[in-house]
Amino acid sequence: EPDQPTLRVPLPHALSDRTEHLLHGRAAACEERRRSLRGLPLCRVADSRDHRVNGVSRADVSEPRYDVRVLHDQRVPTRDGIHLSADVYLGIGAGPTPTIVQWTPYESTRERFITWGAWFAKRGYSAVVLDVRGRYESEGEFVAWELDGPDAQDSLDWVAAQPWSNGRLGTWGRSYGGVVQWQLINAGGHPNLQCVAPQVI
Repeated sequence: EPDQPTLRVPLPHALSDRTEHLLHGRAAACEERRRSLRGLPLCRVADSRDHRVNGVSRADVSEPRYDVRVLHDQRVPTRDGIHLSADVYLGIGAGPTPTIVQWTPYESTRERFITWGAWFAKRGYSAVVLDVRGRYESEGEFVAWELDGPDAQDSLDWVAAQPWSNGRLGTWGRSYGGVVQWQLINAGGHPNLQCVAPQVI
C-alpha cells in the first residue's frame, strides 16, 4: 500500500559475482570489463593505417590524388521516355573507374552534393548525383517512391555504359536517397550493382 513502509523481499537465488560488482557501482563493472578485454587480440586504430588490401594501404585510399572534372546536367533516359538529370564528377586522368551513384529530390547542384561528388572523384571514383523524376532538372512528374526503383535501374544501365565507368557500381544516399536504394533492390537490383549504402531511413 502507498502509505506503508517498503519491505525488502528476499531474492529466490543468490546474485552472481558480476551482478555483485554492478551493485557496487559502475566503476567496478567498467574495470572488470577492461580487465577481461586485455587478453583479446584487438586491432589498434593506429595500426589500421598499415593494413593493405591488394597492395593498397588504407591511408593511400583516402588521399585525394586527382583534380576533378564535372559533367553537368547529363540526360539519362528511362524506359518510358523521360530523361533524368545527372551531374557527374570525374577524376581527371583516372580512366574508367568504379562508380558511386545517388538520387535526390533535394536538387543535385546543392553544395553538399557537389562536395560529396568531388570527394569521391578526387580519390579515384566516378560519382553521379541524379535529380529524381519530376524534381529540378529532371523531366516527368514527381510522385514520391512511385517509379524510383525502375528509374534507378535505368540510371544504372546508363552509368554502366559510359566510358568513364568500369561497370562496377555502388549506390549511396541518405533520407529519400536511402529509400530509393531500397526501391532499387525491391525492383530486382541491377547486374552491375556491387553494393548499396542506404543511410538515415
